[in-house]
Amino acid sequence: MTPVDDEIVVEAEAPAPDAGPERVTVVRPDELPASADVATAVQRAPGVVVRRLGGLGDLAQVGIRGASARHTEVLLDGIPLNPEGGSAVDLSELPVRALDRVEVWRGSAPALLGTTALGGAVALWTRHDAAAEGALSVGSWATARGTAVLGGPVPGGSALVAVEGLQTNGAFPYLDDGGTRGNPDDDGEALRDNNDTTRLVTTSRLTLGSLTLLHAGTWSEDGVPGFVFAPTTSVRYGLSRHLLAARVDGERAAVRGWWLQRDEALTDLLGEIGVGAEDVRTRTSSIGGDGQVRALLTPSLRLDLLAGARSDRLRSEDLLSGTADAPRGREVLRASAGLPWAGSGVDVRPSLGLVALLSEDGAGEATSAFLPVPRLAVGWAVDRTRVTLDAGATARPPDLLELYGDRGAMVGNPDLRPERGWSLDLGVGRPGVELAGFVATTTDLVVLVPSAQGPVRAENLAAARVVGLEGAGEWGGDPLSVRANATLMDARQLSDDPEVAGRGVPRVPLGELLVVGRGTARWLTGSIDASVTSATWADTANIRREAARVLLGATAGATLGQGWALELDVRNALDRRSASVPRDPLVDDGIRVRQPLQDFGGYPLPGRTFLLTLTFAAPDG
Repeated sequence: MTPVDDEIVVEAEAPAPDAGPERVTVVRPDELPASADVATAVQRAPGVVVRRLGGLGDLAQVGIRGASARHTEVLLDGIPLNPEGGSAVDLSELPVRALDRVEVWRGSAPALLGTTALGGAVALWTRHDAAAEGALSVGSWATARGTAVLGGPVPGGSALVAVEGLQTNGAFPYLDDGGTRGNPDDDGEALRDNNDTTRLVTTSRLTLGSLTLLHAGTWSEDGVPGFVFAPTTSVRYGLSRHLLAARVDGERAAVRGWWLQRDEALTDLLGEIGVGAEDVRTRTSSIGGDGQVRALLTPSLRLDLLAGARSDRLRSEDLLSGTADAPRGREVLRASAGLPWAGSGVDVRPSLGLVALLSEDGAGEATSAFLPVPRLAVGWAVDRTRVTLDAGATARPPDLLELYGDRGAMVGNPDLRPERGWSLDLGVGRPGVELAGFVATTTDLVVLVPSAQGPVRAENLAAARVVGLEGAGEWGGDPLSVRANATLMDARQLSDDPEVAGRGVPRVPLGELLVVGRGTARWLTGSIDASVTSATWADTANIRREAARVLLGATAGATLGQGWALELDVRNALDRRSASVPRDPLVDDGIRVRQPLQDFGGYPLPGRTFLLTLTFAAPDG
């Protein structure tokens, strides 16, 4: 096995021992401000784009190196929450304080994670330390959040229980341009209506000897506001998600099984965001298991094997019409093998992933796919300098929604081909500093094409190429430290359609920069973070442009003694809510108008936001 110290990451903590020359960043939740969520942690890695609906507790999805959220696999203690890109995971549903670390894998990941994702993977690992902690937060937009974490030894093993509740009305002010970008006369400030969130998330784990049991649950009720040009809706969204898992560990092998069920309710009685009035209930479920083997063949060569099977199901019904779709599903076989070898300053990690699946619609029509994904990662270490090379294939089969659609705004396409691609990554680094260049292409991209009747249809229409450069560094320590990461990406569409060929990939910024500074002075702590994101295209034809933005955050904390602390966190401290843009997106006539700063394709960002948090941690926790 490669020594942990050989890994080049930005963070002071080293990643898990299985990390090798693959590109990975590890973030510890205790380094983050009180307002942080899992998306905040993920955003500390270079090459990452996080898209939000705007506001505390709202939907947050992640893309890595120009890939979409469906191209990023998210795992909790190694269990895939969206295997093979089966959905776009909402990171706001996951409690960050229950986690020991967040690993962001850009490109390939270790064989025992079993992922074939096009962009990369986010691996979330629950904490195992002794803890007795609590936090209570109040802030802007009538926000209240409470968190409790209890963990430590129990007879015969250890346990963890984490609970977090959030309530916010989300009614922040924003610039309403009246849906007429070129006419400032109808511009005005409005409140974000129907943007409330009520959420409860839990994570529980019990380890008794070699047996580990895990449960993770989410219950939420949210308002669904409209776009900036049609902001008012009465649409509601409800969610209930449960993950149950069991794992048995041996000295060199492990076996696990899991059940994941997600129940969603979308109530749009006036047809404000869909193609008509609907009250849809959707259930997606997955039950599966796998086995893992780690066999040391020689002192420097190890065999890693993972093999498993899974059954996925999707069912939806519209309570307004009283109609329901027949259950649709797919059976999946998933395997990966790796042969990590290390010696004399060289670390070689060849791996092969395999995905075989059979999908069936409600009428019994079936489609199949077999996807081999070979990869090779190599690292060379000379003194304290390390050079890494990571190359290979990527793949994602279409998910059940893309294949068979739903009862509302999406029409399925059972003839979809799997997305396939390849990537190359070359990096160099020293402790605390890294620089990497990468290139990736993807063919048969699944895109959603609007029809004349309104609903979108999933089709294989395009390919894409991304070329990028990312760097990260850390300077200092206690009492003062600075971390920074920057990414440049040129993401282009490759297509026979002259209207989009060579155009930029929507919502992939050309450049991003994040700088975080932290300092301590006796019982006081403080941090400042600044993020800069370049303008992005909102559409495939590159006509509509989302403005660049600069966001500044600041945190000040004080230790009160006996485990108590108080923290004030300010997001978007400059209160930047709009930007000056050309009136005509096609021809700059010299006239500029104000445009609300947007994040998730037409959803405005909140302005200055405060969160005051009182925390408690038992002295021996």
